[in-house]
Amino acid sequence: MGNNFSNYILETQEKDGKEFSIQNEKVKSKETSNYVKKLVEKFPELECIDVKSGKVKSIPSNIKDVKMLITLKLEDNRISSVPKMTSLELLETLDLSANQFSKFPKELFNLNLITLRMAENQLNSLMIPDDAFQKLEELDISSNNFTKFPSTICSILSLKNLNVTQNEIPNIP
Repeated sequence: MGNNFSNYILETQEKDGKEFSIQNEKVKSKETSNYVKKLVEKFPELECIDVKSGKVKSIPSNIKDVKMLITLKLEDNRISSVPKMTSLELLETLDLSANQFSKFPKELFNLNLITLRMAENQLNSLMIPDDAFQKLEELDISSNNFTKFPSTICSILSLKNLNVTQNEIPNIP
């Protein structure tokens, strides 16, 4: 796998060095986590990172060094926490669906996200500060463990699309 990964990095760099994607369930979890860390070190100018079904256990702390990052998709991994990412001022889309979050990461509140996907986790509450998510237009928290509508969502005035389906919410205000 190491050689294929190196070849893929070279191929990505030749295209324009702006986007990287791994979508392989056969990658060992340790290898995938190391790949993401090494990827960030080697390509700090990336605009898009997409690691789906890669068995990633954590987002590397050096993700904050990818200052040009616009899209970060880490769907269907094993992530349960988020490092401080406030330096990612251009980050607009974050997909952390199908991971292992039981609590909503407060580290996300200060990001300038437009799209946030946290579907298929184990979230059951969401307390959003009034000054959080000023630009957020799309929020997907479907297929979690909510039993009541998180009313603090109403403080997100920019929100255009909200998905709370497949939760046990009896009434939506």
